[in-house]
Amino acid sequence: YERLVYCCLLEGDVLAALEYVFAAKSRVFLDQLVSTRLDLSTTAANNSAFASDIKRVYSLRHQIDRLLDLLINKKDDQNPQQQKDFRAEVMEEILHLQKQEEELWSQLEQKDPLLTATQKAPTVSAYDAMNLAKELDATIIEYYQHAQGWCAFVITAHDVKVCPLDKMNDDFSDTMLRWINDLDIPAGRGKLSYKNLQQLYLTLLAP
Repeated sequence: YERLVYCCLLEGDVLAALEYVFAAKSRVFLDQLVSTRLDLSTTAANNSAFASDIKRVYSLRHQIDRLLDLLINKKDDQNPQQQKDFRAEVMEEILHLQKQEEELWSQLEQKDPLLTATQKAPTVSAYDAMNLAKELDATIIEYYQHAQGWCAFVITAHDVKVCPLDKMNDDFSDTMLRWINDLDIPAGRGKLSYKNLQQLYLTLLAP
């Protein structure tokens, strides 16, 4: 998902990038909720047809990953128009392979309903988020770390914009985590802690 989000941003498709962010977080949330796990290797060992389908899924995933790596790591040795055409062609092929993968998963879910609970995450669209912002009369900020760093998706009732967070790094994260832990003691809630609030604002909100 991290690479998909970055590739969409390279293409200027902010809405698609945001939807991949939602899909990624839904996947993590679902993994935390589901206590029962389906052992695909055991199921495949007992069902040759299932094993064949799973092999096709892994093959499609490998092709998608290879194309994503190609997009992210390709050297800029072409002019801007050639780069744009190249990315468009690769993204088109990625979307085609993803559609095949989704159709194959759908077939597998019909054969084995447990797959639905362990492999398929609920989805939220960018327009759902925009409608929520309108309903709440608020601006929603969705933070995400893609393949090349952190960014913030700023969601309003009318549009979605993305902002890179250049100051968001491991040092910042470590500083904030130490500050949060220090809040449990009175000394950690003194005036000196206000500097961390200012740093938090400048890093996550000011951009």
